[in-house]
Amino acid sequence: MRRLTRWIVSLSVISLCLGCSRGKPNRAPEVSAKTPELYFSTRPSKQLFWMGEPVVIGLELYSRLEQPILVSRLQGNEFVNLKVVGPDGNEVPWQGKAPERARAYSPSDFTVLGQYKAISADRIISLKDGRGFAFIQPGQYTVTAEFSMGHPEDFAQFVDQAKPAVGSFRSSKLAFCIEACILKPLLVRNDAPPPALEGFGS
Repeated sequence: MRRLTRWIVSLSVISLCLGCSRGKPNRAPEVSAKTPELYFSTRPSKQLFWMGEPVVIGLELYSRLEQPILVSRLQGNEFVNLKVVGPDGNEVPWQGKAPERARAYSPSDFTVLGQYKAISADRIISLKDGRGFAFIQPGQYTVTAEFSMGHPEDFAQFVDQAKPAVGSFRSSKLAFCIEACILKPLLVRNDAPPPALEGFGS
């Protein structure tokens, strides 16, 4: 009976959440940055997670810049800040030690994006090895992420590869559920980048 209930809940969540975090791009992101045409987006790996299951979100950077740009590979906890709001409307605190932004970086931490190229990575944001967000309540959670490389002078040793991204880039809000929930359509800004083909013939 529990399996049948989960199946019904899953169908309900998926049908109500199809427009929560994906969709056809139609608007540029709200970017407070000096590097234009760089887009940051996020998405949950699925809409419904069970209690205790790792919560995974996908991160992606996409560039329409003509010149190469240096960006993080999105593998560690640096450069991306996450804000999580739980079913009760309160912010869920990050647990564990915050990432050290002043550590020594190596070339393997970064990559160079060319025009119409993207880099993506999956990240577990639930509590793991004492770090992450503790999802202890069933219901709907929302996440807003912001990507920032920080101060350009921190990457002076890598400028021979490409100039680093400057400024901060905020993703649209995404939503997912833990265990079960009844969702209302989430009105969010669609900030995915315009299709690459739009760059031709213009």
